[in-house]
Amino acid sequence: MERFNARDFEGALPYFDRAYELQAYNDDIRFRLAICLIYRNPGSDPEKYHSDLLRAISLLKDSVEAQERIEIRSHATGLRHFHLAMAYWYAGRGDLALDSFRRSFRSDFTRTDALYNRIVLFRQLGKIKEAEVAAAEYIRLTSIESIDD
Repeated sequence: MERFNARDFEGALPYFDRAYELQAYNDDIRFRLAICLIYRNPGSDPEKYHSDLLRAISLLKDSVEAQERIEIRSHATGLRHFHLAMAYWYAGRGDLALDSFRRSFRSDFTRTDALYNRIVLFRQLGKIKEAEVAAAEYIRLTSIESIDD
């Protein structure tokens, strides 16, 4: 857990991989293993990293499903959708990433990073009009209105 908390995902990966073998039913282990797979150093083997991303996507889909059975709108659900979106994005599936970022914010209204990432991703995909709409939504939802005394 120390390596995971220190964001040494490469070092934490074998431990969570083994823990998942022993406790595949444990959603916390499943979630942390997926995080390790997404954010580890891709190194010099892009094919292995892509394979790891596909595995992370599968793990996170299961984790989202398990979490949504408990609570659809929660920090934990939003977090799982967010990291699922990141895995899709890194795997080259921007279309699915956009949907997962949307679901992340709808599950947890504090996940404004998901709204921001939608803007970046729309621009990356060359969808400038959609990026402008997403930017306007971001500004509207994150602005603090002045309070009249």
